[in-house]
Amino acid sequence: MSTEESDYWAAVATVIKMEMAAAGMSQAKLGASAGVGREAMSNYLRGNRDMPFSVLVKVAAALGLSPRGLFELAEARLQQGK
Repeated sequence: MSTEESDYWAAVATVIKMEMAAAGMSQAKLGASAGVGREAMSNYLRGNRDMPFSVLVKVAAALGLSPRGLFELAEARLQQGK
């Protein structure tokens, strides 16, 4: 994975964490909503494992977002960092 890709997925993970905090949602609860365990969710959010798109769709829905909305927030976060 290129640095650019790594930065992008790190921004996606950061947005997910921010949305979790705003919703008062734990990794365990988000994982349950997405059909994965807390440990798997933790690994996805730390970048230790790639998050399958099917899980990303469920994560976005659990946070009240569409996948597109999640990606748009991540892209805006990347633009702020430049």
